[in-house]
Amino acid sequence: MKNETTQWPRVRLGDLIKINHGWPFKSEFFTEERQGRPIVVNIGNFRYTGGFRFDSTMVREYTDSYPKEYELLPRDILLVMTCQTAGGEILGIPGRIPDDGNTYLHNQRVGKVVIKKI
Repeated sequence: MKNETTQWPRVRLGDLIKINHGWPFKSEFFTEERQGRPIVVNIGNFRYTGGFRFDSTMVREYTDSYPKEYELLPRDILLVMTCQTAGGEILGIPGRIPDDGNTYLHNQRVGKVVIKKI
């Protein structure tokens, strides 16, 4: 049997995906009191190795109205778009929204990966 190498076409990543920016949720409507309201995903919720750490970081629910297009779906992929550490250790780190029954909101400074229709 002949060993064949598949030749994948070269494409620009920007031709396949786009990054949507989040909404600037107002901090006066954040609460740490957990009552099943939507959770605003913040940079502090990301693990430095990828994914989320909602179980070990401050989780804030949102108590006001917001545009529904900023609700995230399970398995949506988010990326850290800004970093406040000196070495930029968390910049670009990805996380996938869990399918755990909670509603998560797409906050500013966090990018959502959207696959373009080709």
